[in-house]
This record gives sequence, structure tokens and C-alpha cells, in this order.
Amino acid sequence: MPIEIEILRIPSTKSRGNALSSSSDQPDGTHQPPALAVPFESVVSSVKRGYAVKAQASEGACAADQPGAVRLVWLRHLGRDGSIAEPDEEADVWRDDVPDRFHLQAGDLLLSEVVTGRPKAARVEEPDLPAAAVGSILVLRPVGTLTAEHARLILAFLRSEDVGRLAKGSFGRMRLLPKDLHSLMLPKADEALSAALDELDTAGRRMSGWSAEATTLAGSVFDMDVSLEDARRSIIEAGQLTRLRAEAAAQLDDPGYIVRTRFPYPVALRWREVEARMSAEDLGPAYEAVLETAEVLLGYSALVTGALAQEATIELTSIGALQRKLSSAPGGARAGRVDRCSAGNQREQEAAGAADGSPSPRAGNPSRQ
Repeated sequence: MPIEIEILRIPSTKSRGNALSSSSDQPDGTHQPPALAVPFESVVSSVKRGYAVKAQASEGACAADQPGAVRLVWLRHLGRDGSIAEPDEEADVWRDDVPDRFHLQAGDLLLSEVVTGRPKAARVEEPDLPAAAVGSILVLRPVGTLTAEHARLILAFLRSEDVGRLAKGSFGRMRLLPKDLHSLMLPKADEALSAALDELDTAGRRMSGWSAEATTLAGSVFDMDVSLEDARRSIIEAGQLTRLRAEAAAQLDDPGYIVRTRFPYPVALRWREVEARMSAEDLGPAYEAVLETAEVLLGYSALVTGALAQEATIELTSIGALQRKLSSAPGGARAGRVDRCSAGNQREQEAAGAADGSPSPRAGNPSRQ
């Protein structure tokens, strides 16, 4: 049965009072969104080039456990994903003659000076120390301690094409100059955006792991020290989970699957009914199901809008009008609740009658035939 839905009219900025007032309100009454970027100098206190090794890096090398020894971090140690290669006492070069001003600190940001495509950028963590950046690496030292979330946003920006376009020089020797970085506007701390980036990184690593697992499994079919029949059976059984993952991921390209599994239950239920009606190729009931689904979606959106407005202390005139309308109805708002309860009891009685074979109270109503 159709329901009447009031359209919620959100008041303009002027009528909201102090709900959205901030220092960015303009004299003409317009509202400007808060700045999403901050000056480079407000985040980074200094930019220095890495330690310049005058001779062969191996000359003057020492053992990793030598007092004052630091690991030399080269551009090759920086990954495109923002990681720094783990220390390797055998492959890495350690020196004890690097001046203290070149020693890295936890929280330092490393940026590739030589750019090929996109720049590389990474953050120094405690496990990376003691270390010193060497060669074509710029060391950006923050003004204060950056949160992991804020640092993730800054690193993502430093690896962007916009920063890469600042590089100057001939092809193959494009370099970022420290003075050009000071003109940048760095992203402001944004918890939601940082969380989204973290989820993307996590999803990427998980899918990469699944891909590596599938590749290893496919390549091991003839590496098993068993008969070909046993190997065949093992591969088919072990690959079932991989196939299920791929099938589940492919379903996410279907908008209907997302509605059925991720939307609120009242909306998802009606959408599933729409799909069932359409699969039966009975256009009349399918059309009615579409209308009912749109009605439920609009009603649910109205409820969410009302809840968000109340949380933000924004007064909606439609809510007040709806309350007055219900109060002025026969019996007031309480009557509406009683009618709904009576309807619910009637449906329960009909269901019980259907279970024991007794006729429904509506069976004799010609309008329901």
C-alpha cells in the first residue's frame, strides 16, 4: 500500500544559524569549504640532500655492529609502494664516518631526487635505523611528529605526477630541486581519506597474495612427488578456494549484487523481489515491485536525512509539519501506533490461520480477489 512521504527541505546556509558557521564564512553570506591543503613549510622544517659518498661506498665500510655504524640507504632501497628494504648485514654497506647531521630519524620522509615517471617516497621507521640516506635522495624532516595517517597522505601526494612534473633537466636525468618543493601545498590531515587509502593498500596486498598463491599452485602441478593422478586431484581440491575468491570478486561488478548484500535490509529485500519478478518476465508485478522499491528507498533516505539533521542540530521544517499533521489526526500520534499494532496482529492471525487451514478474514473481500 503506498505511503505518503514528505520531502525534507534542508534549509539554506543563512537559515542554519551557527550550525555551519566557521572562520571561512564570507561577508556576503556564502560559505567556503575548509582548506584541504597546508603550506609546505608548516609541515616540513628542512629539505636536505643525502650524504655524498666521495669514494666507493665499500671503501671505509665497517661491520654492522661497529659503534657509530649506520646503514647507507640508496635510491634502490625505496620501493614504489612507499616501503624501505629491510636491512641486510651482508648486502648493505655500513659506515661509521657519516656525520651526525646526515643520520636519519624516525619520521623523516625520503623523496627521490632523480625522477623516472613518478617519484619514490617513503617514511623512515624505527626498524630502519640507524641509517643515512645516500646519493639521489632528499630528506624531508617534519616540523613535528606526523601521525601515521597524515604521513600516508603526504607520501601519496609526493609520489604523484604533480610532484613529478616539478623535476627539471634532460630526459633520464630529471631532478627535483629542494627549492621547488617549498612552493607545494601538502594535504591536510584527513582521517576518512587516510583510512580509504589504508584499505586500498590492504586490499592490494591481499589480492597480490592471492595472485601469488594461485601462480604458485598452478606451477607446482608437476613438482609434487606423487603420481599424476594424485597431483591432479590435489590441484583441483586446493584450487577450489581460489576459484571461489575469483567468482565472489567478479560479482562485485554487478550493481544488483551490491544492493542485495551491502544495502540496508528493507531496500535489499525489495530489490531482490524486483529481480525475482523480472526473471519471471511478468511485467505487471515487476513494475509494481520497482515502484515499491523506489518508495522504500526514498523513505529510508528521508529517515537517514532526518537523523543526520538532528545530529547536526539542523531544524527541518518538514519534520515539524509532519509531527503537527500526525498530532491533528483523529486520536493523535498514539492512534497511528495503535492502528499499526492492530494491522500487525491481523497479519499474525492470518498467518496462523493459513498454517492450520482456516480461511483468511480477507478471503471474502471482493476487492482482494
